[in-house]
Amino acid sequence: MPWLGGSYRLRLRRVKGGPALVWQGNSESNFQANLEILKNSTGLPVVRA
Repeated sequence: MPWLGGSYRLRLRRVKGGPALVWQGNSESNFQANLEILKNSTGLPVVRA
């Protein structure tokens, strides 16, 4: 999730531990596109932190 002055990041939560960074960038459009790809391919709900 983007934060003021920073980049956009997508992370997946591991079964046995913390998050795994799967994408990082500075573009809102790329963030949304990659988020949709992850949602469609995994079928998992999005949890924003």
